[in-house]
Amino acid sequence: MNPDPPSALPPKPQAPVDYDCCGGGCADCELRIYLRELQRWQKQARQLGIPAERVTVIPPGTDFDRFQPADGDTIRNPRTDSSYVPVILHVGRLKKYKSTDHLLRAARILKDRGRSFRVVIIGAGDDLERLKQLSFRLRLGDTVEFTGFVSEDEKLAWYRRSAVLVENSVKEGWGLIVMEANACGTPAIVARSPGLVDSSRDGVNGLMYDYGDVSGLAEQLDRLLTDEPLRARLGQQAIGWARQWTWDGAADSMEQIITGAVAGRSSP
Repeated sequence: MNPDPPSALPPKPQAPVDYDCCGGGCADCELRIYLRELQRWQKQARQLGIPAERVTVIPPGTDFDRFQPADGDTIRNPRTDSSYVPVILHVGRLKKYKSTDHLLRAARILKDRGRSFRVVIIGAGDDLERLKQLSFRLRLGDTVEFTGFVSEDEKLAWYRRSAVLVENSVKEGWGLIVMEANACGTPAIVARSPGLVDSSRDGVNGLMYDYGDVSGLAEQLDRLLTDEPLRARLGQQAIGWARQWTWDGAADSMEQIITGAVAGRSSP
């Protein structure tokens, strides 16, 4: 692989982002992250007989006109609102590979610690009944709400009012749900699994845990539920993180690649 920086890197943030770390905020880190992602897809391409040098990864964008934080006067402040109960949100199709049961099991651990919270699971799918039965067996009661399919406006409202988004899947193509929540100022806790590790950075737009480690997930949730300053910092950083990837930037990169291919040159 050519070690020179690829010309189709994702666009830079529109404004500098202070990550309080070197976990993805500097140019060198971003380049290493991009190259690691590129190498993963090139490996899969080789398995399909596609020359690795002909693979370029272009992350999708997010509709930032829609997905943005709520006005300040509509946000409930946990420091001043005694009735505030943090919402742990999950969004997506309810399929077994999504491993939403990990969230329910982590919720039981948190309940045993006396934590106060709600779990809202948005989506429909053939794993719904199994998840409802598991919630009943875990005695989670009214702590868990299954909303089923919701409108885009309802989904946006849940992003904005939630303390944290949780995604547990064994694999994803990217992590569009994470980007939508992040754009609204909501940090995410995600499993270290393909796709989710590409769209998230531990300590930048949220926290991570090893896939399948329910206790680890519970620990990360406990951190965010009990540390409001951490939650606020990650939420603010998440906005800048999500805004790195725009549809205009993706289109520009795609145009560059197509132009190069038509001209008979290899893509970056």
